[in-house]
Amino acid sequence: MKATALALCVVLGSGEPSQVPSALGQLAAQMRAGTWAELKTEGLNMKVFSDGSHHALEYTDEAVWDPVSRQLLFSGEGHGGPNRFVKYSESSNQWTVLPLPDFADRKDWGFVHAYDHQAVDAASGTYYRTIYNKAIIHQYEPKTGVWSKLADIPEEYGPRRHITKGFEYFPEMQGLVVFFSGSGVYFYHLPKKEWRVIATKVGQYAYHEIARYNPVHKVVVLGGGNDSTGYVSKELWKLDPAGKLTPLASAPIPFGINQTIFTVDPVSGKYLLLSRDKSFHEYDVVANSWSPAKGDKPPFFDLGGPGGPTFGCVAAPVSAHGVVLFVRYDGDKSKVYVYKHTEGTKQRR
Repeated sequence: MKATALALCVVLGSGEPSQVPSALGQLAAQMRAGTWAELKTEGLNMKVFSDGSHHALEYTDEAVWDPVSRQLLFSGEGHGGPNRFVKYSESSNQWTVLPLPDFADRKDWGFVHAYDHQAVDAASGTYYRTIYNKAIIHQYEPKTGVWSKLADIPEEYGPRRHITKGFEYFPEMQGLVVFFSGSGVYFYHLPKKEWRVIATKVGQYAYHEIARYNPVHKVVVLGGGNDSTGYVSKELWKLDPAGKLTPLASAPIPFGINQTIFTVDPVSGKYLLLSRDKSFHEYDVVANSWSPAKGDKPPFFDLGGPGGPTFGCVAAPVSAHGVVLFVRYDGDKSKVYVYKHTEGTKQRR
């Protein structure tokens, strides 16, 4: 089977700019709000994400940015392979394929499309990874390169009944949010090593659901997904630092993994929704309102391929440069794009 054209979309997150401007920093500084530009990087070729058939960025829409080490991290697997753990380093402007952890085999890690199953603590740089159709959560420390098992999701929450989950780190709550569409929202408090139930019977059963932290407004927005009957969700909820879950205005289009890219502008705090139908919307979580995005059309909207132009596109907010970085896999023609939605780099408080 031919390699699928793929876009990796990354939104740059928190941290202070380097003393010596990086290629990314220089490009971002030259950009105006609402514009896109290509970032030339080193080492981004087919082998980073593919073995020549499927690619690891299938069935996901996010990577994560570690502002401590100033690098993007991503782990995932295509249909039947390859299994990849990769990083992009801002300082070297280089892509690197990292060694797989010991547990990254069929028995322990499973069939690991990335879905919405990775998160990062922006303060420490700790990377979290949960697994397809499993209760397992692991963590990775970029400083040491060491993986370790963190915790299991309690069986009564339904990890073995759900193919996927929305998964996010919530710094104000000091832990991890897990969302099973149709079952509920659950939380793991890292300092106490305790699980608790936030809410039950949230939405209807679906997979490909998402959860996204907003570094500006300090909330997690979750929802989306689809099932095998043709149902595709437009429902959204907001989780605040007090643990309160609030219904939000429905999205203008069906969304979730394999349908859309859902990320956040690190300057304004507006959520960005890019769809495989080539629509581009923004969501104001404070006003609880949707509107068409005013920025230029994403350049990869002109590209085809199975699953549409957003299939395989991932995003990870990085505030240091106030931009969204998009990378599209297309074999050895893969490209990285930078999008600036709003002027400035400082987050509002």
